[in-house]
Amino acid sequence: GEPGNEAHGGYTFCGFAALCLLGREDALDLPALLRWAAHKQGSAEGGFMGRTHKLVDGCYSWWQGGTFPLLARARSAMEA
Repeated sequence: GEPGNEAHGGYTFCGFAALCLLGREDALDLPALLRWAAHKQGSAEGGFMGRTHKLVDGCYSWWQGGTFPLLARARSAMEA
């Protein structure tokens, strides 16, 4: 990936998970990440698309779905 190019669910999860492991969740705009991830859920299928304007995909549903527990953990840690 390159900064400024199309967002990608797998890269997003890996990058965010790395920041979580480093304890640097504060480096991100967490509300914006939550909004972006939530908007990747398909309204008809219920799964997640890994990239904007792509079809829902089981693999990306795993990557995108894994972002939400990390977001919940990061928000809880920041509020404590």
